[in-house]
Amino acid sequence: MLWSSDSYKIISVNWDGDCVNGKAQGKGKISLILQDNKGLGYKGSGVGEFDNGYLNGHAVMNFSNGDSFNADFKNGLMNGNGMYKFSDGGTYEGEFKNNKLNGQGTYTWADGRIYKGEWLNGFIARDLNGFIGIQWGSSIKEMKDVIKNRPNTNLMHEWEDDSDKTSTYIYHTTNFSGKGANLFLYFIDNKFYCGTALINISTNETTQNDIMDYFSNLRDSITQKYGPYDYCTGKDFDTFCI
Repeated sequence: MLWSSDSYKIISVNWDGDCVNGKAQGKGKISLILQDNKGLGYKGSGVGEFDNGYLNGHAVMNFSNGDSFNADFKNGLMNGNGMYKFSDGGTYEGEFKNNKLNGQGTYTWADGRIYKGEWLNGFIARDLNGFIGIQWGSSIKEMKDVIKNRPNTNLMHEWEDDSDKTSTYIYHTTNFSGKGANLFLYFIDNKFYCGTALINISTNETTQNDIMDYFSNLRDSITQKYGPYDYCTGKDFDTFCI
């Protein structure tokens, strides 16, 4: 056993290094053949530190599918700091826990978008105290400071009503969860209180039920993490299709 993963299985391994009781020990070179969950096979090679047959210490690996990593391991799992480059062009650099992105880290997408912050069990640790990084109660200036660092996001319209001290800003972004979208940001008395994303999805890409299921699953996962929502307290999550 070299290391553990739920995303693939090891088909064959060639170890160039010391062995103790038939198990890899110390530093050495690795070459192997893997099979992913789709049944596709690919090769990997690199160097690593082993103890009792498991990666323990530092390892560097490159794979024929385009993935690579340079990371710390404990008992066959990525634990500690490291870098993982994905075949789709994305790169993560930061902390890992049990093979998952966990802790502080920076993910850079192939299109140049960057998220730097906290990760939990492989996912961005969503902050429900705001919307797309804009904290509730932020001023218009603070909102603009966040937006200007969001790639491919441009102002479309803005309205201000002095009579009731409300302001509305509409931005277009080319990538909101992988789709183009219009972002509606609402302010009262120069304080951010509501955000809405109108996502552009073609009718031939998916059905309305698929869209609603997607957001229902997202809502359920958030509810499981943060507890039930209450519209009266401002903790509300809703979706609709037009």
